[in-house]
Amino acid sequence: MKKNAKKDTENNAGATEESLVRVLISGAGNINIEKESDESFKVVVDKSLQIEDKTFTALEEAKKHANTLLYKQLGRKFEKSIRSENLVLLTGAGASMECGGPSMLGLWKIVSEDTSITTDWSSLLTSAGYAPEIGKENLEDLLSRLQTLTRAHKINSSGTDFENVIEKIEAKILEECKKVQIGDNSSHIRFISRILKGRSASSPRLKVFTLNYDTAFEQTGDKIKAVVLDGFLLSKNFKSVEFDLDIVQRERSRIHNEENFYSKVFQLYKMHGSVDWDSSGEVIQKNETPTKPTLIYPNSSKFERSFEMPFFEMVSRLQSVLRKENTTLFVVGYGFGDEHVNRIIGEALKNNLNLEIFIVKPNLQDISLHNYIEKIEKGSMNIHLIGNTFDELSTGVPDVKIGEHLLEEEKNEKPI
Repeated sequence: MKKNAKKDTENNAGATEESLVRVLISGAGNINIEKESDESFKVVVDKSLQIEDKTFTALEEAKKHANTLLYKQLGRKFEKSIRSENLVLLTGAGASMECGGPSMLGLWKIVSEDTSITTDWSSLLTSAGYAPEIGKENLEDLLSRLQTLTRAHKINSSGTDFENVIEKIEAKILEECKKVQIGDNSSHIRFISRILKGRSASSPRLKVFTLNYDTAFEQTGDKIKAVVLDGFLLSKNFKSVEFDLDIVQRERSRIHNEENFYSKVFQLYKMHGSVDWDSSGEVIQKNETPTKPTLIYPNSSKFERSFEMPFFEMVSRLQSVLRKENTTLFVVGYGFGDEHVNRIIGEALKNNLNLEIFIVKPNLQDISLHNYIEKIEKGSMNIHLIGNTFDELSTGVPDVKIGEHLLEEEKNEKPI
């Protein structure tokens, strides 16, 4: 990567929305889109990539060209990563927004405009002692304040029932997350299908960790006829042991006298719970209309709750797989707002020199990525930042069947 990359990134930090850092490739360079005028957008490429800069009159054309360069540059690396012995996908809210999922800022708008929660939003914020800047409102901060006040006294001097307000906000969050619907050509389907197609059925299963409450990946499994190992495969009761199960096609196994694994299988770990998890009984069950939803809501106690079962099971599994050799981690749409998850990733990068990580976010100028940008600038060769949406990633990831790359390499091999 060029030495003045940090300076370039800092210069871009205050740029307009159209001026996007597209990618920072460890050991190679970066690809930027710079706005020269209202009708001129330049794709600027690190000279170490040996590609000429190019100017476009339309932003969409510039983005398309930048993405073409990006996936051409990373194509072989993607293919190798997809076939890593251990492949992990971690998703946050950004991965579900394209199919109806709310962002944190979007949730704030929805909640603040819901008069069933309170008819006087301004008074609620005043009572909670929360006065955020416009555009920087954070529902997690508000819920944390309300939670603290609830512990002290349920109703304040103005008569606001904080506990009741928290329950209504949480119910609204659940309602909005239930609206997520997967279409036949969604990002989830394209990405998961291409990953499963490119991996051997005998390899360790793709492990999907999500911080979202929605059922996007369960719906994806249904649509592509894949088996989703989520702890509820054999019954409605959650059993963590099911993550260690696999699916074998017995008839074909008998014919060949060997194990023949079913190819369309992936493991799903819902680290913050799910809209259809119900803990009203002795065990967690799947229920489309849960009486007691099993979720870690965005508030100050989410770190503590992550060490309760079944959430601790998910945390432990993520930590364990990221420590293994020959592991690739795709992080998509995650805002790095969960400190315990950040620590797991950070420790894995520090201690597992074989860990390859791709972080995919539309805005690479986000302050949460500063630490990763610094690592790249200091010479890290296993971190790649991609300024894309999940939709762009799922379209750009190579669609290669098992063995095709091996055949191509054999063709290109020169005799010794």
